[in-house]
Order: sequence, then structure tokens, then C-alpha cells
Amino acid sequence: MATRWLRTILALTFPLFALFVSAGSAHADLDGDLDALVSQIVSNDDQQGQLARELRQINSQLADLENQMVEHNKRVADHSRRVREHNANQPACRSTSDSPCAEWLAEAQALNDERDQLRAEGQQIATENDRARGQGQGIVDQLAQLKQERERLETERTRLQISKVFLVGTLAQARQKVPQDWGAPSVVDSGVGVRWVDPHNPDGNSIRINRATPESSSTAQHVDHVRIIAGDNVIGIGGKKLPNDRGAEASVPLSDWTTWHSWDRP
Repeated sequence: MATRWLRTILALTFPLFALFVSAGSAHADLDGDLDALVSQIVSNDDQQGQLARELRQINSQLADLENQMVEHNKRVADHSRRVREHNANQPACRSTSDSPCAEWLAEAQALNDERDQLRAEGQQIATENDRARGQGQGIVDQLAQLKQERERLETERTRLQISKVFLVGTLAQARQKVPQDWGAPSVVDSGVGVRWVDPHNPDGNSIRINRATPESSSTAQHVDHVRIIAGDNVIGIGGKKLPNDRGAEASVPLSDWTTWHSWDRP
């Protein structure tokens, strides 16, 4: 008698134990995915912070180069003025060896040397300015990519958090029909939902439960719904075998599916 009661208790307890194990495993997978996403978001923020600091340094450098160019242009203007004055005071000499002409020519050569130096300085400032602007634009592009990636990570984190909440309410209903040996569910790659796969036929048998999508054009998806693949067939509403899962009939309302005789048969 005691043995029979023990067997009865174990028989009643095992499905609950399997449910808790599946829930725990699924939650652990979700928590691991969420932790990984948080780490990626933190890393993304760190990269953005570092790039923002580099961009501020480059902007400061560009401002300094702009000031250098302003001062350079002042020196160029002053040089041009002195060249005009020098040319206006050219002496009348019979020979370049005459003292006034020799002095004038020496001054002209000095002005030419100064002109060449000013041109080189101006070119150097322009080159550094172009290089800094190129670096700045590269950082701006990287920041744009990082911000876009962060938005994607935040969207994915939100989806997983919603999936975690959805999983709690779904497991209790789904475990009534999911075969016991199918183990824990995994989170779907897109949307919000969970998926079981037959370990003995992973490419042929699967159950996917999706959260309601009221914005969908298919009214069958306005409630929590199930996508069932059994062998080569998609099993739709009423147990109908379908060629693919693209039609509205492929979305079996979760409330209907839980009344079926088995996971793939009403």
C-alpha cells in the first residue's frame, strides 16, 4: 500500500518537477542573455565616452588651428604690405652692385624667403586641419554606429525582459501539452515568445508560442498563439495540416491549443 501511494505521489509530482526545471533552465538562459546584453551596453557606453573625449580634444585642436590660421593670415597681410612698400622704394641704380641697389636686392631676397616660409607654415596648418577634420569625421561616424548599435541592444534587452515575463505565464499552460522529454524551452530569435524542440527529431518537431501581436494584420495573432511543426507538416487551427506557416490558420490560439488531446492533435 505504501509503495503504491509513493508511486502515485511521484507520478503527480514529476510533471510539476519537470515544469519547475524547465522554467528554471529557461529563466537561466534568459538571465544569461540579459547579462550578456547589459555587458555589451556597458561596453558600448564606455566606447562612446572614450570617443566623445577624443572628439572634444580634436575640436579643441581645430579651434587652436583656426586661431593659428588667423594669426598666419595677419602675418601674410603684413608681408604683402611690406613687399608693396619695398617695391615702391626701388632705387634707380646704374648697376646692381651699387650700394642702394645691393641693399634693396638683399631686402627683396629676405622678403622672398619670408614669403616661402609663410607659405610652408600655411600649408602645414592646412594639412593639420584636414587631418584633424578627417579624424573628427571618423569619430562622428563611429559614434553614429555605436548609438545605432546601442538602440538595437536596448530593443533586444526590452524584448528579452518581456519574454521573461511572458515565459512565466506561458509555461504553466504549455506544459500541459509539451511532451515531458522535450526539456526546457528557448527564447525565440525575433518577437516575444518561447520554443520547444523535440530532442529526438529537432528538425521535424517543434512548438513555438508567440505573444499576442495586436498590430498584426492577421486576427489570429491578436492573441497568444502557437506555431506547430510535426514532421513535414505545419499543424494549424483545428489540427489541419498546412503546407507552410504563412497563413492565418497556422496561428493556433493558445487557449484552443491547451484543450487539444496532444501537442499536435485536437
